[in-house]
Amino acid sequence: PDPPRVDSARTALELARLLRDAGYEPQRIQQRLATGDQLLARSPELPSYLRRLGDADELAVLLRLFLLGVPVSGARFDELVATRVRARLAEAGLLVQDGEVVHGAARIVPHDELLIASDHAGAAEGHADHVPGVHRPSVALAHLTVRGQDERALDLCTGNGIQAILLAAHAERVVATDVNLRALAYAAFNAALNGASNVETRAGSFFEPVKGEQFDLVVANPPYVVSPESAYLFRDGGMRGDAVSEHVVRATPAALAPGAFASVLIAWALDPDDPAERPRSWLDGSGCDAFLLHTSTDDPIETATVWNRDLLDRPETYADALDRWLAYYRELGIEHLGYACLVLRKRTDGRDGWLEAQQLPRAALRPAGRHVRKLFETHDRLA
Repeated sequence: PDPPRVDSARTALELARLLRDAGYEPQRIQQRLATGDQLLARSPELPSYLRRLGDADELAVLLRLFLLGVPVSGARFDELVATRVRARLAEAGLLVQDGEVVHGAARIVPHDELLIASDHAGAAEGHADHVPGVHRPSVALAHLTVRGQDERALDLCTGNGIQAILLAAHAERVVATDVNLRALAYAAFNAALNGASNVETRAGSFFEPVKGEQFDLVVANPPYVVSPESAYLFRDGGMRGDAVSEHVVRATPAALAPGAFASVLIAWALDPDDPAERPRSWLDGSGCDAFLLHTSTDDPIETATVWNRDLLDRPETYADALDRWLAYYRELGIEHLGYACLVLRKRTDGRDGWLEAQQLPRAALRPAGRHVRKLFETHDRLA
């Protein structure tokens, strides 16, 4: 189905309020499903969730449709879901009638105070423009962003728009770009659903939609995966090896105003003797200081496994994908892959900058933007 849409900011906010009034918020959902603080996009626990949830009340029906991706009978939907909720869902294009059953046209997941819509994970195959939900790298990027007040901000490769919406809470204006028109439609819907009226979406590849412009803050979650595929726009950048990360890192400084910060998720072919060598080379002559906040180092099998786990229920297809990815890494001579959030600060004196690497723990991050800013300030004082 097409991405959801809204006719006005008022109707979008009303839809969000109606969902929350029905119990569509993290604590209630965790209680109903007896799950932890993360609801997996595609979980083997689905049969257990469905039996625990039942279909005897409004929240159960809404969760089946928009969280778990399971259809319900039209009669049950009409009986249990309030008339106004049904009307707002229909107006937003969130319902798909299929004979006597109703499907949810999108997945909606509550994240703290936000509601974020995306495509259902099970509908990804064969659709290069698939728009995924919020995953751990997105959360890490949000936690490591150095935030100020009243900035002009850029969200590069916005996807479902989560970073743009978080930026909108403190920035004066946010520009969200993506080459995927479906992603931009979701980003616009999610911005309206969460009352982020200062987000502008622009279509185009990487920095093309903002050519010649500068920003006070840039965040980027590009298709950085070192992948032999071209299956998904959100994952596969279509460049060889780690060229997507290199392209974004080299291009970001030109989009930064003096003193501005950028947080960019990257992956690269890592040399264990000098893990930061490649990202450091990308910043030569950039006029930026940088902290390489190194989240993990994976071997090729780990990376291939993580990015193909949606195939776990099809062993032969899964095995073929692993072999294809591992052959690609052998061809490129890659034995280790690094993952990091690279935080840049544009210098005000025009001189070349420095890069420091810090290994982050595997434990879950918490909001750390103020701490990251202090890392730069402390480096300045020590210098």
